[in-house]
Amino acid sequence: MRLTAVSKRTRDSEERSLVGQQSEVVANGTGYETGCLRRVSVALEEQHSLAISMLKESYEVEIGKLQSELNEVKAKYDALKEGMTGCGKSAELGGEVNEVTDKVAELGQKMKAETTRQTELVAFGNRLARKEQGLVAQSEGLKAELERIKGEWVKLEREQSRRDIQVLRYTDWQRAIDTAKYDREVAIEDAIDLRYKWARENERANELKMKLASYSACCDTEHCIETFVGKRIRDRTLENLDEMLTEANNTVDAVINFNVPDEVLVERISGHRVHSASGRSYHVKFAPPKVAGKDDMTGEPSSKQFRLRRGRCVTSTG
Repeated sequence: MRLTAVSKRTRDSEERSLVGQQSEVVANGTGYETGCLRRVSVALEEQHSLAISMLKESYEVEIGKLQSELNEVKAKYDALKEGMTGCGKSAELGGEVNEVTDKVAELGQKMKAETTRQTELVAFGNRLARKEQGLVAQSEGLKAELERIKGEWVKLEREQSRRDIQVLRYTDWQRAIDTAKYDREVAIEDAIDLRYKWARENERANELKMKLASYSACCDTEHCIETFVGKRIRDRTLENLDEMLTEANNTVDAVINFNVPDEVLVERISGHRVHSASGRSYHVKFAPPKVAGKDDMTGEPSSKQFRLRRGRCVTSTG
C-alpha cells in the first residue's frame, strides 16, 4: 500500500509537470519559436523515459521482495505441512497454519495490487505517447503558421518599401509645387512693379510734354530759359522727350544732374508726411509737426506718402 501511494503521487506530479510543459509549449507557440518547441519535446521525452525507468526499478524491487517473502512463506507452509503429516500435530500447529494462510492471502493481494499498478503504468505511458503525438502535431501546425507569417512579413516589407517611395515622390512634388508658388508670387510682384514703373514713365512723359507746351506758349523772347525739374529719367522717358522735341522743332540746351546720395534721398522721402485734406506737408526730422503723426491745424492724422520696398522708396498705394 505504501508503494501504491508513492506511485500515485509520482504519477500526479508527472501529469502536472506534463500539463505545465504543455502550457509552456502553447505559450511559446504563440510567439512562433520553433526552437523552444524542440527543446520542450526533448525534455518531455527525457522525463518520460526517466519516470518509466524509475517506476520499473521500484516495481522490480518490490516484486523481488514480495517474491522472496512468498517463497519463505511457502517454505514454512511446506515444512509445517510435513510436520503435521509426520507427527500428527495438526491441532498444535493450527494457529501457525492459519497465520501462514493469511500471509499468503496478503501476498496475493499485494501481487494483485502490483499487477494493477503495472497496468496503470502502461496506461500512463500510453497517455504520454498520445500527448506527445498531439504536441508534435501542434508543433507542425505552428511551423506552418510561422512560414505563413514569414511570407506575410515579406509582403508587408515590400508594401512598406513602395509606400516610402511614394511618400518621397510626394515630398518632391510638394516641394516643387511650393517652389512654383513662390516663383509665381515673385513674378506677380515683379509684374506689379513693372506696371507701376511703366505708368510712372508715362506720367513723366506727359508732364514733360505739358511743360514744353507751356514753355512754348509763355516764352516769346530769346532770353526766356526753358527749364524743368525731372526725377530719375529712364530710357523710355528720354525717347518720349526726343519725340516731343522733334515734333516741337526744339532741342535741349543743357542737362543738370544733381548727384545726391541715396541715403539722403531715402531719409528725405521716407520721413515725408502729408495731411490729405489740406495738403499740408511735414517731415519727421526736418519739419516735424507739434504732435507726431498729427496735423497742426486739425489734429487729424497725417499719412505716409512713401514706403520702403526691397530697399527702394515707392508710393504707399503702389
